Amino acid sequence: MSKNTNAGDSPDHEQFWCTKDAVPSFSGQDKTYPVSKWIQDIEDNGDIFQWSPTQQLLVARRSLTGTAALWFRAEKTFKTWEELKTAISKEFPDTLDQKTVHELMSARKKKPSESLLEYLYTMKELGKRGKMPDYIAIRYIVDGIPDLESNKIMLYGVTTYSDLKDKFKIYEMVKEKMKIAPETAEDGENMW
Repeated sequence: MSKNTNAGDSPDHEQFWCTKDAVPSFSGQDKTYPVSKWIQDIEDNGDIFQWSPTQQLLVARRSLTGTAALWFRAEKTFKTWEELKTAISKEFPDTLDQKTVHELMSARKKKPSESLLEYLYTMKELGKRGKMPDYIAIRYIVDGIPDLESNKIMLYGVTTYSDLKDKFKIYEMVKEKMKIAPETAEDGENMW
């Protein structure tokens, strides 16, 4: 009786395919997701999930999209993760300096479709990439919330992310009350 030695049937193989999506795609065009961060994500996940170098190479190849995928298809075949890592770092060098991070954070506004926490984490990650102190990144976060300054006053002066998250809860509660307040106010004016 022959034993089934198909690698596709092993628990390790199943775990690999369940964890490969832990690495975001890399296009080479997103200034907020530089190649060094993508490489670090692959290596960190490789350590966590105990990927072999060949598995890291496979995950890297499958996570390339857009311009990076076009570049990859036009290049010679990379046989190791180290070869690909070196070549892609040269092709898509990090260009995210502190000035660029400040400009990106200044221009970034909370989208109507994202929650305050999603917005906070997106901006926090961007600030970390630019080695920005938390209190500065938090000021950009508050400034990027599309609301009257008087409504956001409770958010100013916050210097830690945990305090900002606590203030967000209060802010959202007040915003909900403000939706009801104009209907119930005697003079019909919104005090906020």
